[in-house]
Amino acid sequence: MKNIIDKSNVAIIQVGDDYADTQTFVANKLALQEKSAYFAAAFSNNWAIIKDEKCYFRKPNISASVFEAILRYVNTDVFDLSVYDPSDCLDLLIASDEMIFDDLLEKVQTYLIEHETIWIETMIIDVLNITVSRPSCFQLRNYCITEIIERDAGLLFNSPKFNLLEENGLLLLLGNDELNIKEIDIWKNLIKWGQVNITNISDRNIDKFKLLQQKLYKFLPFIRFFQISPDEFDEYVRPYERILTEKLIEEYSQFRLTGIIPITNRIMEPRLPPLRIDSKIIKPKHAALISSWINKKSEIEQSVSYTFKCIYRASSESLSEKTFHEKCDRAGPTIILIKSNEKIFGGYNPLKNGWKRGWFSSCHQADFAFIFSFDNGKNLSNAKISRIKENAKHCALVDHPWDGPCFGSGPDLWVSINCSKKIGQTVTDTYEIGIEDHDGFFYWDDWEIFQIIKN
Repeated sequence: MKNIIDKSNVAIIQVGDDYADTQTFVANKLALQEKSAYFAAAFSNNWAIIKDEKCYFRKPNISASVFEAILRYVNTDVFDLSVYDPSDCLDLLIASDEMIFDDLLEKVQTYLIEHETIWIETMIIDVLNITVSRPSCFQLRNYCITEIIERDAGLLFNSPKFNLLEENGLLLLLGNDELNIKEIDIWKNLIKWGQVNITNISDRNIDKFKLLQQKLYKFLPFIRFFQISPDEFDEYVRPYERILTEKLIEEYSQFRLTGIIPITNRIMEPRLPPLRIDSKIIKPKHAALISSWINKKSEIEQSVSYTFKCIYRASSESLSEKTFHEKCDRAGPTIILIKSNEKIFGGYNPLKNGWKRGWFSSCHQADFAFIFSFDNGKNLSNAKISRIKENAKHCALVDHPWDGPCFGSGPDLWVSINCSKKIGQTVTDTYEIGIEDHDGFFYWDDWEIFQIIKN
């Protein structure tokens, strides 16, 4: 044990609540106090027992294995989380939060995110229940929501453990506008969750609809009923109209006749339309906006017109001109996405020939081509789109002398397929506006090509 100088620096700590699981540890009191605000207070005379200059403390709600890991973290300079099972790391996360080991709390969250993604996906309900109720676990909670659930909400809603999701977590998710799932599927899962979690359900004298209404009243305002089709409403919602307000039923009937959402029900913005995209760079919300841009709309449409099929990813392919052209020539309309640090660049190539180079001219006419950028992968507020100029449509796409996808003669957007030179370039020239604040070269981390298929 390091740094134990005398008896006054010794802490005798008993953990575990069952006799068989109880274990006593001899610990460095000062080391614990330095790394934990909890122990700084716990070793006071009010919390601990001081006897023969030693400090005695009992912590029954922490297991011996978890506390042993904490002591290893406290007493060593290098703490390797890979020796622990992910479920043990989750227990360690809970203990770190309770005992305010801030540095360890951050380390555990970072480790799980970087090394245990598949495990998190399979245990998404358990991880959410733990992180939603603990503000200090925001890093792991946000990762679960933005990188897993927003990309594929089915992992959550189709989980056999969905009915074990706690209320705070369910409320948080229902308030999310970017759940990649149909609204009627959210409704059906909410009803199942409510029915399973009703208490006194076996009492025959109690009105089951009344119980269900009481259980779900705080969740119902988050359901976007006007994104549910009339047929789906009749089949899945109307059987439960007793838990809904008469006003909602009446307004939905009016909506069926007029197609206009009543003003009183515009509090919750419509959710993004369900869309799946196998991308390491963007999320479904970006793809939904790009789909609308292809249709010459400035805002996201309520139904997505296209399927995005990944046909090339630089990080997972043999990066060469040959491989690129084998996969992307004659692919039809495509989208390219380029990640450069936090910036995302992209462009739409509407040509049937895809990225096939020309025989007689390096320029290709594409009337509906456009390029775009996102400042980061988190929101759409700073998205930029730049369409080809009317007098430059003959040069919308260009065969760059170094090869690689190229838009405009600037080049307005170009990316290299040379793995030893991971560079790209933006120059405002052929397209209406610049998609980057300053013209010049950039380094790319990865880029992808998606075939755009009309639904």
